[in-house]
Amino acid sequence: MITLIRHYFKRTMVEPINLGIYILLPAALVLMNILIVGAQLGLDAELSELIIIDGYNITNTLNSLIFLMFFQFFGASLIIDFLFLDFRGDRRWRLLSAPVSLWKYIFAAVIASTIFSVFAGLLNVAIVTIFFNGYLHNPFMYFGTIVVVALLNQFVGMLIFLLVSNKTTMEIIVQIFAWSMAAPMLFGIDLGTVGNNIIRYVTPLGMSIRAVTYSGFIGDDMGVALMNLGILVGITVVLAIMVIIVSRRKKF
Repeated sequence: MITLIRHYFKRTMVEPINLGIYILLPAALVLMNILIVGAQLGLDAELSELIIIDGYNITNTLNSLIFLMFFQFFGASLIIDFLFLDFRGDRRWRLLSAPVSLWKYIFAAVIASTIFSVFAGLLNVAIVTIFFNGYLHNPFMYFGTIVVVALLNQFVGMLIFLLVSNKTTMEIIVQIFAWSMAAPMLFGIDLGTVGNNIIRYVTPLGMSIRAVTYSGFIGDDMGVALMNLGILVGITVVLAIMVIIVSRRKKF
């Protein structure tokens, strides 16, 4: 099993597009945002007092958190790539003829994709914390939320793979899934009171951000933070059960 996980993880790391999308692109967007905010700070001393608190840049921290969680939701593409190449391509018959359970391949791919997503997320947290005065207020909630969100998206990817036959359509669904939650936050799109509340309080992206921010960052209510994290765990479990049920009817 360890060998299979290592195999899938290496496949993830050697793909330039994975390194670009999950590590370099979020870091570049955060850096761009930091430069814009930095320029504003230089022109507005009052704004600087609101953003810089005890030496930490609160705006940098919040913006990096939004980008970090947003890009986690593209993690579904990782497991889709593995499953499509291995089980709907030329490799399928070689894997099925090997003396290894089909589910071992799948579990190894899920674990490897999750590890990569968590690694990419933590790396971006480290960059903002070390180089841009980010406020790492609760490392355990950061880590726990990233792990749960990364795993949640692996099951989302598996469900999409099982229910959709066309690879391009799968990727489009992943894009819609991620952008529909993130676009209002990133671009300040007003969806009205109901729509805004759904994005902030109901979507997995909104709950992941609240789980982190309420653990001592903007808010200081661990009850709210743990409730949001607990709901995300529940969603992940439900998705896992759905994958098991659907996979019995539609084979990998």
